[in-house]
Amino acid sequence: VDTDAFSATVVDLAQRGHLTIAETEDDHTFTATGQDRGDLLDFENKVLKRLFDDGPQTSQKALTAWAKSHRTNAANWLESFQKQVVQAYEAKGYQVKGQMSGWLLYLLLVGLLGLYAAVAIVNEAYAAGFAAIGTAIVLLSFMVLLRRRTQAGAQRHAEWEGLRRFLKDFSQLQDAPSGHMALYE
Repeated sequence: VDTDAFSATVVDLAQRGHLTIAETEDDHTFTATGQDRGDLLDFENKVLKRLFDDGPQTSQKALTAWAKSHRTNAANWLESFQKQVVQAYEAKGYQVKGQMSGWLLYLLLVGLLGLYAAVAIVNEAYAAGFAAIGTAIVLLSFMVLLRRRTQAGAQRHAEWEGLRRFLKDFSQLQDAPSGHMALYE
């Protein structure tokens, strides 16, 4: 979770009617709508509280000025926000849990390849040593594939991929022939 999560949450809350965003000459003004917050997640309530702590309206410049003048508090707030986003994600159950033994076995294999490479290079078997190093690097780059999604996670991922493809294809809609099924679907 990076700092873009804050901006994304603000825009999402605006789309859901919890605040409005008005663009002025060189700033953005955020205004609370007073909509019921009972359905919001902890991190979403945290964003609204931060935005409207001093009243029902604030601006991007005021928020930035607060962060600059209270650097420690702002950093702590952002860290807490990021933790709450991670907790909300984990509560959705999108990732399979309890795979520690698989990860450890994988790391052990990479470690053994590294050890083999070191022994091979010390014994001047450079081809075998560098091949082992290359294999270890390839295995490390594929380590991210050990993460597995649950059925709900796979469904959600497919939905977001569909949106991504739609946005990409929609920009080509004016060039498509009439009735082009892949784009119109």
